[in-house]
Amino acid sequence: DIDEDTLDQSVPPMMLQTLVENAIKHGISKRINGGMVKIISRFREDHFELIVQNTGTLNGESGEGFGFKSTRDRLRFLYDGNASFRVEEVEPMKVQSMIMMPVAL
Repeated sequence: DIDEDTLDQSVPPMMLQTLVENAIKHGISKRINGGMVKIISRFREDHFELIVQNTGTLNGESGEGFGFKSTRDRLRFLYDGNASFRVEEVEPMKVQSMIMMPVAL
């Protein structure tokens, strides 16, 4: 679900890939019948949102593995604290990883 207006928005290298790999490894690969991975790219108010949703649950995990810690650290460094990253269950059997960052001009 990619808003065409976001196609020129820059995304730090490998950031989206890390989220998609995590969705597959910790989400749908554990399910016998597979599942869904959805990528959403959109502008909201004064920021850019990059979202990866997948079938699964957090199972009490804190979301503090190496990939997530690295994502948080990179965002803090690249955007001087003006970006954020969170992982949450948004529906039963749906996990969402969301990066919010400033709009590139």
